[in-house]
Amino acid sequence: MKDKIDEKVDPYATIPYASKVHPLREPSRIAALAALYGFEGARPESASVFEIGCASGQALIPLALMYPEASFYGIDASEAQIEEGKSLILKLGIKNIGLEAKTISEALKEKRHFNYVFAHGVYSWINEDTQQDLLSLIHSSLSDNGLAYISYNTWPGWHFRRILRDFLVWQLPSDLSPLEKVSEARKHLSLFEDVVGYEFERPYSLLMNLELRRIRGESDAYVFHEFLEEENNPVYFRDMLERLAQAKLQYISDARLSRNDSFRLIKDGSLLKFEPKLLYEFPETHTRAQVLDFAFHTPFRESIVSKVKDSPTAPMLNSESLQKLFFSASFESIEGEPELGRETEEEFIDLAGHRAFLSKAVLKAALIAMREAWPRNIDFKTLFLKVIKLGKEKFSQSAFDNSTLILGLLDLAKQDFIDISLNSINVASTISSKPRVSPFAQYQARQSNIVTNLRYESVELGPFERDLIQHLNGERDLGAIANLLLSSLSEDGAHIKEGGETVLDPERQRVLVTTLLNDGLETLRKAALLLEE
Repeated sequence: MKDKIDEKVDPYATIPYASKVHPLREPSRIAALAALYGFEGARPESASVFEIGCASGQALIPLALMYPEASFYGIDASEAQIEEGKSLILKLGIKNIGLEAKTISEALKEKRHFNYVFAHGVYSWINEDTQQDLLSLIHSSLSDNGLAYISYNTWPGWHFRRILRDFLVWQLPSDLSPLEKVSEARKHLSLFEDVVGYEFERPYSLLMNLELRRIRGESDAYVFHEFLEEENNPVYFRDMLERLAQAKLQYISDARLSRNDSFRLIKDGSLLKFEPKLLYEFPETHTRAQVLDFAFHTPFRESIVSKVKDSPTAPMLNSESLQKLFFSASFESIEGEPELGRETEEEFIDLAGHRAFLSKAVLKAALIAMREAWPRNIDFKTLFLKVIKLGKEKFSQSAFDNSTLILGLLDLAKQDFIDISLNSINVASTISSKPRVSPFAQYQARQSNIVTNLRYESVELGPFERDLIQHLNGERDLGAIANLLLSSLSEDGAHIKEGGETVLDPERQRVLVTTLLNDGLETLRKAALLLEE
């Protein structure tokens, strides 16, 4: 989002940065994270939410559908994107969301307060004066117990990427259109990759090749707005803390709990052996976080902040607050059913390919219980009872109590191995007789293979699931849906095949389509796309 736009050269009109969802920006998760540090956020189901730089509002729309009693408001300086968003909201019949074309300075003149404020992909892409205005807008827009999410590029991680940005800005003529710049940039980066690869064994070349391969797979919008935009101003975490303080905002936590303090150094619930030395050398929490940014070359941060209270105190992690939260995870053991009888290390992998190595039986049992509940989340009391049941006669019950599970869940949360939330997720855990999906997911499936699920995540669908999802309005039973699929195949001139042979028998066709339907519905269920009845 730009604070001043010349319509003739506005790159956001030519290459709009798609408005995307991310579970880290879901109000229930933000509230849960803040609760761990003693902050009580508003209940998401009745909250007011404000997004600064909302593009076409496609990050707000699924939230508005998830929380029909809450209210949502977004601004963006791009009139074209706002009009696109308004048209879609009208088409979907959503009543609890409003979008307006406004700059940050214009919004500052208003006096509106919200429980949650989002500013994703804005701060680093505006000049210093407008950055100060953005922080002022966040402060003035927050209610007394409000929570804000703000993302920004950071040094030192962006130093490496800055090499490529400087190279491209130097090489590309300034009079090219945004699309022409992206096309030329990709050509230059391809050549640069060949040159760097000539000495592929050098550490610098290895790192640069990894970065170039990453960029190659990114969208044109990402390449332009990250590497070719007029403004891209990373900041050190330590300096961001000062700027927040000047704006009377208090830093609570990173949106990724694993980036807080020395949580990055945890493995299987234990801190790595050099952690005590780190604590001794750098006793102040935020200093340690900055040290680890240097150590891990951090390029990007997402911070949760609030207004500074009358008697500000440093946020302290309170593990007991976990008992008020909900938990979920989708890990599977690589080696079959986890071994709970012995404390042996086992490897787990989730749907996104993230890996965890665990040996504690309690943690393995907790993951099994969450897997069984997936895609729903599970409250602490229910999880505690399930862990006891799973561990019966397998691990020592005498050594297991509430505190054991609390500490274990905290270890998993610190490593981002589990998701935490303030409330339950309205998603089906079984396939109903008349399955239903969100109308927004249906709209998205008509546009591309990426849709937003009920966990506020982007998921990829195959061609069959994209077609199937259009028939799931909650009014058709499975037989009617199978009929529609058969008719659709017939109209398209497609053939149903089995063992490489075309199936002509109508009864056999129905059997095969029914099998496809059941498999497709199970895929959608696991992807958290089916609404609860």
